[in-house]
Amino acid sequence: MYHVVVPVAPDDAQVVTKVSTVAGLPGATEAVRVTLVHVADPGTDVTAVPAVADAIDRFAAAEIAVEAVRVEGRPTEAVLRVAQERAADCICVAGRERSPAGKRQLHPAAERILLNADCPVLVTGEEAGDAAADHV
Repeated sequence: MYHVVVPVAPDDAQVVTKVSTVAGLPGATEAVRVTLVHVADPGTDVTAVPAVADAIDRFAAAEIAVEAVRVEGRPTEAVLRVAQERAADCICVAGRERSPAGKRQLHPAAERILLNADCPVLVTGEEAGDAAADHV
């Protein structure tokens, strides 16, 4: 089983892109499981957060095993911690639309994950209309 950690921000406009990217991995329905990571205060039901609920529904519709976890702390560090604690095989973060010269740049949080992860990081493409998104 290939384990992918996917961060989901409160107003994550790139959930569709992340789900379609992970669902497009070879053998995804048989061999991939996903842990959604959402940073929130104690007592928050992450499954009630619209972006998390949307991701859960989309992964379930793609027949990919999914669980959602609530963590505390700074988002970048929290994602890295969950990936390490759960021995993730990969972290999937969202890319952003850039000009040809700016395609080398990532959102700072995605860049921190990319530079500090102990596992591979999959950077997704971008759906039309996602250019304003500013999270991982």
